[in-house]
Amino acid sequence: MRLKGDLMTIEDDPKHIAEALVESHRPTELQISPDGMSVVWSATPYGKTEDHPVSALWIAPTDGATPGKQLTAGTANDVSPRWAPDSRQIAFLSDRASRGTASLFVISIDGGEAVQHDVSDTPIQALEWSPDGWTIAYVSADEAAEQETDANVYGEWWPLGRVRLLNLDHGEITTLDTGEQHVREIAWSPDGRLLALLTSPTPEDESHGQSEVSVVHLDTGAVSSLCSPIGLMPSSIVWSVDGQSIIYLDSQRSSVSATTVYVVDTSGGEPVRIGPGPDDTVCVNGLSAITGSDRLLLSVADGLTTTLDLIDPSTGSREGFYRFPDGDIHLARAAQTDANGEMRLASISSTGSTPPEVHVGTVENQRCVSDHHQPLMSGGFAFGKQEPFYWTSPDGLELDGVLIRPSRDVAEPYPTIVQIHGGPYGRCTMGWNLTPTHWAQYMAAHGYAVLMPNYRGGQGHGDAFASWGDGQVGDMEFTDVLTAVDAAIERGITDPDRLGIGGWSQGGFLTAWGITQTNRFRAGVMGAGVSDWGMMVMTSDIPTFESYLGGGRPWDGPGPHRFMQHSPISHAANVRTPLLILHGENDARVPVSQAIGYHRAVRETGTESVLVTYPREPHGIREADHQVDLFCRVRDWFISRV
Repeated sequence: MRLKGDLMTIEDDPKHIAEALVESHRPTELQISPDGMSVVWSATPYGKTEDHPVSALWIAPTDGATPGKQLTAGTANDVSPRWAPDSRQIAFLSDRASRGTASLFVISIDGGEAVQHDVSDTPIQALEWSPDGWTIAYVSADEAAEQETDANVYGEWWPLGRVRLLNLDHGEITTLDTGEQHVREIAWSPDGRLLALLTSPTPEDESHGQSEVSVVHLDTGAVSSLCSPIGLMPSSIVWSVDGQSIIYLDSQRSSVSATTVYVVDTSGGEPVRIGPGPDDTVCVNGLSAITGSDRLLLSVADGLTTTLDLIDPSTGSREGFYRFPDGDIHLARAAQTDANGEMRLASISSTGSTPPEVHVGTVENQRCVSDHHQPLMSGGFAFGKQEPFYWTSPDGLELDGVLIRPSRDVAEPYPTIVQIHGGPYGRCTMGWNLTPTHWAQYMAAHGYAVLMPNYRGGQGHGDAFASWGDGQVGDMEFTDVLTAVDAAIERGITDPDRLGIGGWSQGGFLTAWGITQTNRFRAGVMGAGVSDWGMMVMTSDIPTFESYLGGGRPWDGPGPHRFMQHSPISHAANVRTPLLILHGENDARVPVSQAIGYHRAVRETGTESVLVTYPREPHGIREADHQVDLFCRVRDWFISRV
């Protein structure tokens, strides 16, 4: 495969890592059976090669005795598996009947042909099996009415997700009247008499911060509103085993802050925080029920790794359950087996040298049962050694990150690429660090050290740390990055004369910001990054969140505004670092105008700036050819300059 322009071909590259990664699959949507004996997941290629994505379901026993086997096959997108209560069937969504439109299917765990339930002409967005196994609740929008014109009047009609009940015995479908609200999540009560809902006024991501938790009484159809979560993106509603309360995740405050756990009584009242609070130094990033247990499984971001805790929703007491050795946990589910009450754990986990795969078993004996990255791991590629990296910022704050040393035999000090994570409420961990928009191990394979600092504003260090992202972007964040570089230089790891910087999303912003503040980097890569916080409030799909990050809105008077002080575009005249800008043309989160405007500004300084946009791509890059192109452009940009 030969790429456009002056790039090296894949064949010329001694390591075909980019192509091998794109051909690999990533496991997602892990679900453990109610009896604890089996686990199902979806696996999808990193790179999309058709108009629509392709995914397949896989299944494995949780004792780890045999590897996973493929349950569905073909060219469809099979996703969202959900177990029947008897653990013998799986409901899932697939577009095999009409590509691009998800319909409901049910398949036996013994295999055979999946049975379609023709329940909706619009895409299904969520599904859950009732406790008695006779009903599947799902969410889909009404069909749009015929229009005389294709003009869109904003807000005149929304494709609101509505709850529908499919009776599996006779096929009858009932639509619940839950008002003019968009249903985002559903969860059955343990006795099957109630449905918990997480709703918002519209399907827009922006309205997620106006969500409500409510319950539907299925015998009467009455809807009872329980509470309005305080945060911007509440999620993961689950029931307590006694059916008396609903537990969910939400941020600790209404602005940029760490995620924690709340519980609300089904009789109403204010939600109560039972998870980590303002003084804790960890954050929550996952919550799920444990079949057969009155406790819940909590995924906790703790520094450079993720731990699993058991939490009692009635008291909030937490007990450490599992930590994946020398790596990170991306997703986890647990259940107690019917046979002897033994706790079984299934997770998608990774290390610095092994990509995310499915692991099952008891906490004492975990086994890997998938091999979805076989194209990558069978290629004989050498990955860089990964290690924790600690340093102290000028104000005394102790910080952490990850250092990857070159996989080639390169003498210290190393040429070094600083890779900045996105979010800002993200982080780098000791797990796998190679994705289509996170090229750390790829550059290590080409002879570079890669330094990934966890700057303040991210997760893994509590609410006080995360809240630095609230109206303070560009302040101490970049100071944290620079002091990490200084520490690497002082320790003889990094060559101060051979530095590059890059990142995606918030990492793209900090790259754009950083090269306005210093000329010490010889090259930069700005991926899907922000250049103008005021325009982000006006054009992004989450304007309220962007206004919190930037520190204001353009319509808050004539200024001067804080967001302009911290927008790279305001300081672009300072740029002297050659810059490669990469952006998806259909990016709704960070619109492509952010890239175009910054490219124009940097080019006017006489500094080299190359703008590459990818047709059809959203905030991430999904098409296989585009992913390989991106990898190669990043590689060539740094190799020729750093």
